[in-house]
Amino acid sequence: RKAAPAAPAAEAKGADAQAEADALKAAGNEMLKAGNYHGAIEKYSAAVELSPSGPQSHIYLSNRAAAYCHLKDYASAVEDCEAAIELNDDYAKAHARMGFAYFYQENYEKAEECYSKAAALEPNNNNHQEYLRKARAKMASGSSAVGAAGAAPPAGGMPDMSNLMESLGGAGGAG
Repeated sequence: RKAAPAAPAAEAKGADAQAEADALKAAGNEMLKAGNYHGAIEKYSAAVELSPSGPQSHIYLSNRAAAYCHLKDYASAVEDCEAAIELNDDYAKAHARMGFAYFYQENYEKAEECYSKAAALEPNNNNHQEYLRKARAKMASGSSAVGAAGAAPPAGGMPDMSNLMESLGGAGGAG
């Protein structure tokens, strides 16, 4: 007696895992919008665990990077963006979020590279163009993005964190 092939069951399990990962991403998006960044990271992490290299995995990683940026954990954001880009080099939001993280780490050269790539991928996205301009201005001036402790940055010098929310990928502006 031959055993039934495992492929259909594995495919069904894969589809179930992908659907569950997508539901976790949606829950993470809601938490991110509500300002629950730690909760969002947990949901995106669970989605990545279920689907580490699925068709939406680059979005889970990029959205988790956005949550890390809100928590000012820029090193973790860069790691997630690098992983997202490894899965999908054409995902402009991952490049833009990595540029954002590098900008706040005062690595304006890397920020400029990332924003340049994002702008090339989405030439009609004004945010990418504006942030690219800001990174280049910082490079040209040699200035620091960080002022005195607790001081506000120079006007127009820093990317706007609110755009992280607007730039979540997927339907309805959520990624």
